[in-house]
Amino acid sequence: MILGIDTSNYTTSVSVAGGGRILMDKRRMLKVKENARGLRQSEAFFQHIKALPELLESLGELKDISGISVSVSPRRVEGSYMPCFVAGHMTARSLAACMGLPLYEFSHQEGHIRAALMGSKIEETEPFICVHLSGGTTEILVCEKDSLGYRTKIAGKTMDISAGQLIDRIGTLCSLPFPSGKAMDSLYDPGAEDIFKPSVKGAQVSFSGIETRAANLYKQGKIDKISLFSGIFNVISDSLSLAVKYTAQNEGIKRILFAGGVSSSANIAGRIKRKLSCKTPAENSGIYCEFSQAVYASDNAAGLALLGEERRVNG
Repeated sequence: MILGIDTSNYTTSVSVAGGGRILMDKRRMLKVKENARGLRQSEAFFQHIKALPELLESLGELKDISGISVSVSPRRVEGSYMPCFVAGHMTARSLAACMGLPLYEFSHQEGHIRAALMGSKIEETEPFICVHLSGGTTEILVCEKDSLGYRTKIAGKTMDISAGQLIDRIGTLCSLPFPSGKAMDSLYDPGAEDIFKPSVKGAQVSFSGIETRAANLYKQGKIDKISLFSGIFNVISDSLSLAVKYTAQNEGIKRILFAGGVSSSANIAGRIKRKLSCKTPAENSGIYCEFSQAVYASDNAAGLALLGEERRVNG
């Protein structure tokens, strides 16, 4: 069995994998003050250090653990760094040293990719596209499996704020709790008017102008919350659909995986599937899309635990 640990911006996570399955999965959301739009890294680090012992204790006796996986950076590229991941890395290194176990280091993004692939029909034998949509990330990645995890190339991304930041900024402006995605999703109206136009150039998207217009409309009393939230979800879906379609054509890759917390929205997923005319695996033409299972879309350590198990088995 492999223990996975992840300490992201807003969630402390531990997980245990064995036999290619997730055996245990525990998480704790970090506390964000009311009306705040996030956490400072120092506060996130402090909350992780407090939460990790309690979460690890909740797993029970781990005498059969044969290795420890941990996220050490946002992405697997030189210079990728965020202080919150130091909390998990320090804990994992200490446990591995005390228990005499191997330590497997991955990026947070690789964990998201592997978690999204659980139950997926997308094979890792060929390159695939992963659209990583989380609180601070909107990236369209060309992914290839390798001995270390996943080698990725950014084919498209946001040029300013992420889709998750757009959602949270408008949500908190309208007095929703942070993060605001679930609350906004529950208020979505599929029949709402398309208020905002996508700002997309090739595979590059922009959301900052949409945020400004949305905030102004709301402050001026020119739009109700449901219409506003629905319009935000629609323009995110439409922007991503255009960027993904461009990337699929440009890269010659038709298998698309959506990962990260924003991708858990059934409303966003449904609209993207319609916009891209997504096909089934049996159909040879067109784009084939899969979205992460909702339980593994948000930040977790499950993907890391599975990656660690695979690295241990494959050497």
